[in-house]
Amino acid sequence: MKKWRCLLGVLVISLVWSLLLDFTVYTTHAEGSPHPQKSTKPNISARGCVNKHPVYYSIDLPTDQKKVVITFDDGPDGIYTPKVLDILQRYKVKATFFVMGKSAVHHPEQLKRIVNDGHTVGNHTWYHSDFQLVSENEIEKDLLKNEKFIQEELGFKPLFVRSPFGRINDKICRVASRHNYTLIHWDVDPKDWDGRSADRILSWVKKKVKPGSIILLHSGGGEPYLDGSIKALPQIIEYLRSEKYQIVPLQEVLKMSPYEKGKKK
Repeated sequence: MKKWRCLLGVLVISLVWSLLLDFTVYTTHAEGSPHPQKSTKPNISARGCVNKHPVYYSIDLPTDQKKVVITFDDGPDGIYTPKVLDILQRYKVKATFFVMGKSAVHHPEQLKRIVNDGHTVGNHTWYHSDFQLVSENEIEKDLLKNEKFIQEELGFKPLFVRSPFGRINDKICRVASRHNYTLIHWDVDPKDWDGRSADRILSWVKKKVKPGSIILLHSGGGEPYLDGSIKALPQIIEYLRSEKYQIVPLQEVLKMSPYEKGKKK
């Protein structure tokens, strides 16, 4: 009897272990959503995408190449996006905006300004759905709906995509691969969306930034507001420059085109 119990125990442990290996390892994100753990190797993807489709958390640069990327999610809107763009214009900084269709459709003039000001546009889906909870088919429809809108408004297809809430799993990796997208995550997230102060946002950036970092900020969708983020942005830029960092477009450090060839007018 003991022999059978031992055998059963081994089988149960093996089954649990195999199931665990099929899922991405998550840590707790501030908004209560799973946040993929940062790897010791910055350019590897979450489990299930390794050696199949890369997910960039940061860019692997030598320590003497002090380049960083600033990205903005969840815009454009009519309140914060213009303020972000004004600051970037004043400091002559180029950034990447992962635009959300359900917001952009109401603010096409801000979407066009992003491009006209020399920034890069990426796909952040239309609905900002939780990709842990929806099917692969729904993910694909969401991504392509936003892609179609961006193409109609701007005349090109973006090739950088950021998954809503930072969800990374096999479903989004397969969809990204089918449609020639590069998945972009981040390694510096000061949680600017939750209404925290500029001091807290700046402090987190100072603590976490390193050569090759991808900094996550927001140009819309803040809960309840992004006033602290707007106040922090000039301070972040000034701090990075004081530390001899160059703030560069995402495509410069990835050395790849942000748009599909033949799709840009």
